[in-house]
Amino acid sequence: MWDDGLDDIDWEELEDAYGPAVDVPDQLRLLASGGDDWDEGLAALEAGVFHQGGCFDATPIAVRYLIRMLEGAPDAPVPQVLEFLARLSMGHLVDVVQGFDPLPFRSSPPSADYPEGAATVGAVAAGADVYLRLLSHPQPDVRASAAFLVAGVSSCREGASAALSEALERESSEVVKASLALCCARHGQGTPLSRLIHDTSLLVRGAAVVGAAWLEQPLDDGLTDVLCESALSNELVEAFPWGDDGGLAALAVGALAMRRDRQALERVLRDRLERGEQPWVHEFPQPGQPYLPPDQQTILIDAVLRALAAVCAPLIFPEFYERVEPALPGELSASQRELLLQSVRAGLPLPLRALPWFQLPVLERFLADGSGPLEAPLVLPDGTQDTTWRVLLRIADKECPPERREAVLQALLNQREPTAVLELCWDLLSGAYAGPSGFGSCLPFAKWGPLLEHLEQNAAALEPRLKALARESHPAEAPRAELLGRPLFALSKAHGGVLDPEFDGVLYAVLYSPDRAWAREVLESLPLERRSAWVGRLRNAYTIARYVELCDRDEVRRHVLESLNGWDRHREQARQLLTQLFTAEELRAAVVARRSEPETNADALRYLELALRALTPEHRLEVSRTDTGLRCSFRTATGDELSRADVEPHPKIEELEPLFERLPDALRIVLDFDDHSLGYRLQRLLSELGILSVRFGNSSIER
Repeated sequence: MWDDGLDDIDWEELEDAYGPAVDVPDQLRLLASGGDDWDEGLAALEAGVFHQGGCFDATPIAVRYLIRMLEGAPDAPVPQVLEFLARLSMGHLVDVVQGFDPLPFRSSPPSADYPEGAATVGAVAAGADVYLRLLSHPQPDVRASAAFLVAGVSSCREGASAALSEALERESSEVVKASLALCCARHGQGTPLSRLIHDTSLLVRGAAVVGAAWLEQPLDDGLTDVLCESALSNELVEAFPWGDDGGLAALAVGALAMRRDRQALERVLRDRLERGEQPWVHEFPQPGQPYLPPDQQTILIDAVLRALAAVCAPLIFPEFYERVEPALPGELSASQRELLLQSVRAGLPLPLRALPWFQLPVLERFLADGSGPLEAPLVLPDGTQDTTWRVLLRIADKECPPERREAVLQALLNQREPTAVLELCWDLLSGAYAGPSGFGSCLPFAKWGPLLEHLEQNAAALEPRLKALARESHPAEAPRAELLGRPLFALSKAHGGVLDPEFDGVLYAVLYSPDRAWAREVLESLPLERRSAWVGRLRNAYTIARYVELCDRDEVRRHVLESLNGWDRHREQARQLLTQLFTAEELRAAVVARRSEPETNADALRYLELALRALTPEHRLEVSRTDTGLRCSFRTATGDELSRADVEPHPKIEELEPLFERLPDALRIVLDFDDHSLGYRLQRLLSELGILSVRFGNSSIER
């Protein structure tokens, strides 16, 4: 049996990412079962023994049983097991380009330069004979995945020559041929590739030419055209394990980048943009609406475009890629400018440090005509002239003397109409013109005061543009709200009225201003109902506490509950705010109401549940060792024992369930135990029982 001896291993002494690796046997058996939830077993196993590309001392032991599973577990999903082993082999780190994306979290690439990593790579290598045998498996998807794994295992090289030649001779599947071609290249075998580069299948000949590029073989124009054709392909190929989400196209982009073929990469990028392709942009669903993931075609196109952005930026724009000093549109060649405009209009950012690349609308204007207020020339007090962007970057530096800053800002105000000053300030707050000191949200602070005062003094002339900007300012941002709010408030005071309620959805953010006296004056100028709505929209518990005394508290609470749907990634702020404004009974009623809604927002419900748990008296789980295992006692906050159970040293959920039968629906649990790894395991078990708020004594670990 493939799992012989699995239970004889002391998994308590082995670690995975979450502590003692006592769950690994169950995860392996779930994977080997091939049942409806085998993928859950694989996901849990990978999260534990290969967490974010890191290996642990349990990982090489798990690998041993994964290898046995390939030929000894008849129901196991063999292709997926092979591909997991390929990831563990660390042998495919250079296949494709890491696509550029400035926003998502990305783990560091895996590495084997530490004991557990090296042991894992060695354990994978021990299965070389098994992998080579699987090249003859009757199922094509198994053969393709086996070739993928063999390619990343150096110990296969000795037996690979004959095995790969024989496999190619008898192979009829295009997917397997392509995988074998890439495997040949990884093991330095160029001869088989020469027979495949003219294959009728683009997948096969594209893979062969990618392999030839990996081997640094000379490629004539015809073969470079094959790489370009492959890089332009959006064909979804089932059971082709190479290239991550980008498939053959991503492999071809990487091969062209290895050859530093600027012309070919530019051609591919232009062709894809001219076809109207765009990267996928993650958007949070509207409250009550389901999340719709992208289809596979969209994922492939996104992966290839981002790979192209990563390699084209340094190759096509080398003079702007890492340059710190801001560049001007005129420094770009006509061809560079045209390509950048194409990419901007497709929504594809190319990371060029010297340009305002992070905000694409600003970059589009910057490239199209250079008409922006920050690109205009500015005559300095000493009579010299420079671009406004460069000048403001220099005076934004904290080392700039205040008198120098004031003189430059006064020169700017003398040379610009009020409308131009407003547009300049709007651009400063766009985030596009990042630099060594950056601009970000700096306008509300003292050093930019003259600009804000100038706008207040000229509010009447600016009124139409201020209102137009307010209508397009969503979501609300505190710096831009203050930039608009100061002149609009000055205008309303001059007219003896109040701020137009049309702009409440934007201007409420002025309450975040560090100029608290001014913010309070603005709030007090509003009717009570509007004050309450403004404060109820805030997402900062401290700021709400500062102003709630000026409002109808019940109205503030109503607006807070309504606005919870938009509190993405503000979990702790939401918890603090809800516990500050509501009692436990009120939160319990809100949770019940939310749960009864057919399409309730999951995040909003979670915030309410977390706040409710925070207001619920703590129950303590006291854990002590006995001769046979662990003794678990549940006590109330006052020390009364509710239940007790003696369990095995590594308890399963079933053993803990009786402990919780007398507990209320909402609770907070403190684990009193000094063994961190065991405590973490208990925490995981509690979370599986639906108990989400758990912490260790006075530490910060909480769910």
